[in-house]
Amino acid sequence: MPKKAAANTLQLFLEPYWDALALPWDTESDILDEVFGQYHAQSELSSAIVILGIQAQFTAFEAKNTAFKTLYNSRNAESALRSKVSGTKLKPAAVASYIQFCTALEQAVNLTLSEDLILLFNKLDDLRKKSHLLEGGSKDAPDDVPAK
Repeated sequence: MPKKAAANTLQLFLEPYWDALALPWDTESDILDEVFGQYHAQSELSSAIVILGIQAQFTAFEAKNTAFKTLYNSRNAESALRSKVSGTKLKPAAVASYIQFCTALEQAVNLTLSEDLILLFNKLDDLRKKSHLLEGGSKDAPDDVPAK
C-alpha cells in the first residue's frame, strides 16, 4: 500500500471525528477510545499507520488518552465525595453562629455605648429586615427593597 493510499485510508477513517475537539473533554476521550478500538480491530488502519510512520505517535496518543481518562474519572469521583457536604447541611450551624454573633453584638451595644457598634448593629438590623422580606416573612417592604 503506497503512502498516498495509506493517507487516504487514514483520512477517510478520521474524517467523522474532526469535530471531536469541540466536544466536552469526557466525550472527546470516549470518542478517542472508539478511534483506538477501531485502529486495533481493523488491520487496514493499522497497516496504513505503520506505512505513514506514525505508529509511535498513535501509541503515545492512546496512552495519554488513557491517562487523561483515569485522572478525569478520579477527579470526578473526588469531587462527588466533597459535594456530599452541601450548603443545606451547613446552614443550621451557620444560622446558629450568626444568632450568637448578633446576641453578643446586642449585648455589647447595651453595655458599652460605642458609635461604631451602634452603626454595625443598625446595619445588621437593616440586613435582617431585607432578608426576612426576601424569604417571604413580611408584607411590609423597606423603602429600598422592591416588593415581590
